[in-house]
Amino acid sequence: MSLKVQEKVHCFDALFYIPESCMHRGYRLIQLRNGLIVLLVSDPLQDVSACSLTVATGAHDDPCDLPGLAHLCEHMLLLGTKKYPQPDHFYKLISRLGGTQNATTTGETTSFYFETPSGVTNDGSPIIDDVLDVFSQFFKEPLFNRSNSSREILAVNNEHINNKTINQRLMYHGLRLLSSRSHPFHRFATGNTSTLLNTPKARNINVRERLLKFHAKNYKAVNMSLVLKGPQSLNAMQKLVMTHFIDGIPGQGFPNGLSLTNLHINQRKWNYKHPAFGSTSHCDVTFINRSIDKPWCRLHFPVGDDHLLSIFWVHIYGDESPNSICDMLKQEKLITSLTAYPLTVSAGEVLLTLEMKITTNGAKRISQILSILFSFTEELIKKDLKDYLRSIISLELFNYLNSEEQGSSMDEVHSLSLGLLNNFANIGPNWIIRQQSGWNSLYERHKSGTIDDSFHKLLRKVRFNNCKLIFIGKKIYLKHFKLLNIKFDQPQTDPYFDFEYCLGSSSTSPDMYIPPTISFPIVNTFLPAEFHDPINVLKLIRHVSLIAYKSPLSFFTKAEGFENPIPTQVENNAFHQLWFRKTNNEKNGIVSLDMAQNKIPCSSSATIFIDIICELLAGLLKKRLYEAELLGVIWTIYPSVKGDCSIGLTVSGFTETLDEVFKAIINQLLGLLTNLSTFKDEYIDARVAVRTRYEGLKDQNSITLATAGLIHVIEENTWTIEERLEKLEEITKEELKNFFGTFFGSPCSVSMLYEGMTDFSMNYSQLLNTLTKHRDYSGDHNAGFKCLRRSYLLNTGNYAYYKTSNDATSAISYFVQTGLRSDVYNRTLTKVVSFLLSLYLEPKLRTEEQLGYIVMGSIKLFRATTGICISVMSSEFEVEYLHFRIKCFLEHLYDMINRMTKDEFKAQILNPMLTKIQNDTSSSKLDSSSTIMKMNIQGISGVNEPNRLALISHKSCWEQISSGTYNFCNYSFDDFIDTYQLEILDKCGFVAWFKSKFLDNEQQLSIMIKSEFNKGQLKMEMLTLRLSAFLNAAGLRITDEDLEHILKKSNAEFGALIKLLVKHFKSRSLKLTGFVVHEMMKTVTYSLNKNGKYQRMLAKRIENIGDFHSSLHCIDYD
Repeated sequence: MSLKVQEKVHCFDALFYIPESCMHRGYRLIQLRNGLIVLLVSDPLQDVSACSLTVATGAHDDPCDLPGLAHLCEHMLLLGTKKYPQPDHFYKLISRLGGTQNATTTGETTSFYFETPSGVTNDGSPIIDDVLDVFSQFFKEPLFNRSNSSREILAVNNEHINNKTINQRLMYHGLRLLSSRSHPFHRFATGNTSTLLNTPKARNINVRERLLKFHAKNYKAVNMSLVLKGPQSLNAMQKLVMTHFIDGIPGQGFPNGLSLTNLHINQRKWNYKHPAFGSTSHCDVTFINRSIDKPWCRLHFPVGDDHLLSIFWVHIYGDESPNSICDMLKQEKLITSLTAYPLTVSAGEVLLTLEMKITTNGAKRISQILSILFSFTEELIKKDLKDYLRSIISLELFNYLNSEEQGSSMDEVHSLSLGLLNNFANIGPNWIIRQQSGWNSLYERHKSGTIDDSFHKLLRKVRFNNCKLIFIGKKIYLKHFKLLNIKFDQPQTDPYFDFEYCLGSSSTSPDMYIPPTISFPIVNTFLPAEFHDPINVLKLIRHVSLIAYKSPLSFFTKAEGFENPIPTQVENNAFHQLWFRKTNNEKNGIVSLDMAQNKIPCSSSATIFIDIICELLAGLLKKRLYEAELLGVIWTIYPSVKGDCSIGLTVSGFTETLDEVFKAIINQLLGLLTNLSTFKDEYIDARVAVRTRYEGLKDQNSITLATAGLIHVIEENTWTIEERLEKLEEITKEELKNFFGTFFGSPCSVSMLYEGMTDFSMNYSQLLNTLTKHRDYSGDHNAGFKCLRRSYLLNTGNYAYYKTSNDATSAISYFVQTGLRSDVYNRTLTKVVSFLLSLYLEPKLRTEEQLGYIVMGSIKLFRATTGICISVMSSEFEVEYLHFRIKCFLEHLYDMINRMTKDEFKAQILNPMLTKIQNDTSSSKLDSSSTIMKMNIQGISGVNEPNRLALISHKSCWEQISSGTYNFCNYSFDDFIDTYQLEILDKCGFVAWFKSKFLDNEQQLSIMIKSEFNKGQLKMEMLTLRLSAFLNAAGLRITDEDLEHILKKSNAEFGALIKLLVKHFKSRSLKLTGFVVHEMMKTVTYSLNKNGKYQRMLAKRIENIGDFHSSLHCIDYD
């Protein structure tokens, strides 16, 4: 390993171990003169550029008297710089380019990352150069304008309110309660109005001054890592980084020396005096009282920094194969799922974590769950695991060697920038891209034969007296913890998350009990024999990496990497259509199919029958195919989401393994078909799984429920969750058997797409034919292949469908139907509106008006119609007010466009949109606005589907085939947009179309999800915050004390408040003050007067969906 030193940069000449899929890439690790660590990734096959900058600072740096300051700093940092003072400049730049951006804050890190097309601007300069110029200023001269602080505190507060509805967030906070009070992990981290506004004001704390000090202290180059990825050469990217990230960012000048092993930002920055979880001789418990149907439990085992072997622990305890620990607990009806993973709570401090979703029976028998788990551990310690552990090393390396490119470049660079903060000596410099800590040490232990002893030492920490147990569920379950001799303190209420909880502890371990049929881990039978020795796999990785390292990047071109995205039709007749899509991947294949039975009429009963069949099949396959999943095989079974009687399937993986898995699935279906009555327990489990899935959907957040409600009203043959649950209780096993026989009793209509280097579509079609008989049909060929694509066409007017939820937030999905999906001209103009929303919606409704934590809007595609959907989720405002503000926004959008000249319309709207479309041709599609609306009923999978680029592209192509739209005009398989119509689009014509569709003759439907917890009026402190933010932004300065006095004197009455505010600002222009105040009041009218203007704009309420559908015309895509 050598080092090339330049005046402004150190270049580390290192061989990085990479997977085969990245052989065309170039990597370069450098350190800038100011100390900034930078990883450059040149990928000539990419059409996007992505960048992530991570700072080793977060909530653990918060001052004790200002919890949430790091999070607020993340929000404020992006709102203007000395060079680009407009607070929305960066957001609008990214949106206009069709890119995306995000920022996150954790305990020890804060990351800022984005992704844009990699083309050029209208003046010919590289897009990424312009974006980096804006982005880099955030770390040089951010403004932290006082006028933005109140608004962003409110945004942070909205984020926290949303977190309070998520069980995982509550459990994580429950873990904080058990940590050492002297450790920063113990503190509340997100921030809210109390910690960032009210308390500082009471204590005379200047929050802006604290922000400036926080930024100056922590946002230094030596605490930062940067990753830049794009199609540019490494030299070109290095020049970009040197141009934008050296001058202006405080640094110390090559502070880490000249060796990669000296790079350890996190270890240097975070030097805690005490661990968050010290040594104990008892189990600590947080019991969170929350009224949820299915309780959750987490077991955490602190292992300090001895986490190098955690990957083995994850494999063993997360095993779902037959008679594994997970399978045993499921067989005992104690849990429905178990997940194992390592959780890092601070630098060098890892907790091995088991997360379980528990049945009602399991909550009553919590002591038995722990008995089985800890008995399993004790038995495991006695086992010789050398061969198994060696196979896991081989498996991990094999999967890394064959891993595919991820779908999101932005997420990839974010992950890499986090990894660059780690200790390179522990990771091993060659493994920086892999980011798995300790591989070098792992190999040494393996070679020396000590790996088994090391893992046994780790297992000895997985015991009851080293456990932190977090339980969330109904209070009635608290009594069942008595069997564990846990002594609980008196109930308390958490001041930040508002839940009731009890803390307890016990030093008495549960009795040992282990089911006699439980099995212990064995070597994966799907792993090829030649890869059982990890040294062999390591040699392959080194070989691949060395070839890439020595190959000039110019050897790879876009043309060579480009894969023809257009599928070809192999066969088409009355009962099946067969497609093949050729790729350059000779190892992997993907097959997707739909099996539809057109002889069965659509009904809620048929939908439930198919749901049970899918769950029954998945339950039998999960254990059988678990080992194949560990080698990257992905399979998903889909109940119908198209309003027909169909079952969908997608399988991907290595070509040889794919064939085995596909046969296993077909054979299992054939087995069910002939012997359904013998699967008694499995049938019961499948019914429970369906019920659990639907009850889980009912408990989704309000914005998800609004989306589901919109689909139910617009699409034909969809059913509400309540209707499905009701039908589930009515059907019998005999009825299911008859339905199953009818479904496969006559030929099914089959659609299939196979993707790979060689066309195996005919092979899979013939395998499937043993079940579906789609190739054997010789009857009436006029029957034809039928694809249901029917949607309801709304009548002119405004309609509203109301539902309630247990969520703490309310939500609205405001949909305007603009026309038929098959109408290219209408779809093109609708896409223009979607582009306008990407520029102006979030800055207006989320940032300026602070309507809610989530504000989004885009074009939506239904089966046969299309339109614009704007969704808002709010913890403060009633849905009627959200409806009113969305209508006002559309009026504002119309006025803004109408005031533009023709040249301005072309320059500000059409040209940027055309540039975005031209740049948006890659397989990494940035614009996801053309979402095809489906019920939120996910496929049933063995594992969570990874964000793989090939799988994403395949699914987009498959969507066009399965829906019968066949739009193969571009790489993203989006519905066709007529760019010629955009080029000649007249501003007056568009304005007239917009006015007709959105203001005068709109076909508008709103799904209103009202929270049962929602309050009709804002608290006085929230109202004060909103008014203060608006007035300060408008240049009308007022102290919080004066504003509170005015609000109190006006009794929050609209007219009186107006007069008092105008009187207060009497020194300013009366006309200006009056205008600003009236504009301001539009955002708070509802809070002041329930009889405000918005009530006159309410839509007609839909009382009965059936009657409403009867009044509509249902149309087909064609």
